[in-house]
Amino acid sequence: MTTTENPCDALDCQNASVPGHRICMACSDKAGTELVGLPRLYEELERTLTLGRTGMRERISGWRPNGISLNEPAVNIRAEMVEVLGAWAKLVVDELGVAPGYHRQVRKLAGFLMVHFDALMAHPAASDFVEEINDLAGAARGVLEPSNEMRLDLGPCAEQDCDRAVHATIKGDGEWSPDQVGCEAGHTVRPDQWLLLGRRIERAQQNISVSSHAA
Repeated sequence: MTTTENPCDALDCQNASVPGHRICMACSDKAGTELVGLPRLYEELERTLTLGRTGMRERISGWRPNGISLNEPAVNIRAEMVEVLGAWAKLVVDELGVAPGYHRQVRKLAGFLMVHFDALMAHPAASDFVEEINDLAGAARGVLEPSNEMRLDLGPCAEQDCDRAVHATIKGDGEWSPDQVGCEAGHTVRPDQWLLLGRRIERAQQNISVSSHAA
């Protein structure tokens, strides 16, 4: 069994690193693409903050007028983008001795880091940089494109000698269909059980609603 002489430092990657870098070509390309795309994701998140345009300023100042409902995950991800990119930009300035040449704006920070991308790929912390950039992009997309499905636990399977639980997949609009219901052993719901199942789904949804309000 052969081993890679200079393996990629990125988590769970088995590829060889690019000569002079600590990261392989595939991981480097992905991180570079995600970094370039962060300003667009940042702007898209801004449009989800509130129905108005003043939500971010109100959030930072600690004052929130009546009727304003902020998208907290979007606020948090945008703040993390500025913090994470700013930290890496500071590292570049401190360790490479280059002029800052950036402002604490995501677009300018991302551009600055792209100028020094090769240096970051050769840095001992390159794997951390790749992981944090990918995580930022993934978290942003998770807020912008949330899952529209919910899995409900409906209790034990009705099939004889089966000890698995039955689950129903409910769409964002609350609708369900029998082919979305079954247990982990592969048993599906028979037509004569649909009415009872519908009642169990309603109760499960009500329980989730009560739990979320109590949290």
